[in-house]
Amino acid sequence: MSVVYALVGYDRQTARMVLRVALPPSAIPPAKEIAGISCDDDTQMGDWELDMSQARDIAGLFGQQPAILPDLDYFLEPYVFV
Repeated sequence: MSVVYALVGYDRQTARMVLRVALPPSAIPPAKEIAGISCDDDTQMGDWELDMSQARDIAGLFGQQPAILPDLDYFLEPYVFV
């Protein structure tokens, strides 16, 4: 089993996902720290809501920064692959 994390943005009007950027493994610990998630506890599984500042900081971990728009709700989401 492996866990992949993504920065995800949902349109507030439609609740549709309009942004999904998978985090490279090296970005996961700093992204979890930015989101306020304990890096030592891998048992926490869930979607973590982010404010725009957190979303912008996590997006900054990528070499190519996606646009962080004010009309989206942002989350750090884990995906489990078996």
